[in-house]
Amino acid sequence: MSGRPRRALLVAFAHAAIGLAAACNPVNSDARTALGDEVGGVNPGPLHRPGQPCLVCHDGKIGDPVEFAVAGTLFVTAEARDPLPDAVVT
Repeated sequence: MSGRPRRALLVAFAHAAIGLAAACNPVNSDARTALGDEVGGVNPGPLHRPGQPCLVCHDGKIGDPVEFAVAGTLFVTAEARDPLPDAVVT
């Protein structure tokens, strides 16, 4: 194997190792585990896991779910903790 293919293989391996290390971050893994399971009857989507820390999963490290720059839940009222559907934040 000549130098150029070997170098490309080494770079690809390094990128994969860095990606795997980021995905296996024990702090993030513990945070994901602490969230527990999805609530029964609630499909993953814009209203799943209301009030939970969205960026724990939506950090772009595992590719799906996608990375969010800003995330959170808007509630109709703070007391009722009912998510506000179809809200648009600009």
